Amino acid sequence: MTQSVETFAAKFPEEISRAIDGLSGETERAVFVLLYDEEPLAFTQIKTRLSDEEEELHQTTLSNALSKLKKGGLVQKRVRDVDEETQFTSYYSVTEYGKRFLNSLFDSLGTAHGPSGRRQPVMSGASGLYDATAEMRDEMEGMIEANGR
Repeated sequence: MTQSVETFAAKFPEEISRAIDGLSGETERAVFVLLYDEEPLAFTQIKTRLSDEEEELHQTTLSNALSKLKKGGLVQKRVRDVDEETQFTSYYSVTEYGKRFLNSLFDSLGTAHGPSGRRQPVMSGASGLYDATAEMRDEMEGMIEANGR
């Protein structure tokens, strides 16, 4: 790596670099979205939710994904007190930073008409993570149709 690359790269906030690295893989993104929608979850619960009949998510793959997300500051592990009645002793959840990071990403999408309207990553009800890309695509198609007439 050249000195110039290192100089410019050093100006980029380390917290953002770690968060981006934490979301770099498909498994990491799946775990993050699952925890965002259904937190808190134990390791076993995450593994079960991300496995299917044809293929089980490998324990090492999940462990590596959780490690990357924790290193990125996006997910935290909470160990339950011994006196708490629960099936599992530890749970994973999205950190406040992880929620703000995701909200910032959605905010950056804005709308097809500009960034005036804030997109919310979670909709009310059980629909889960907000599909901003689909809405933006629909808005753009509507604009194209309106301009084509």
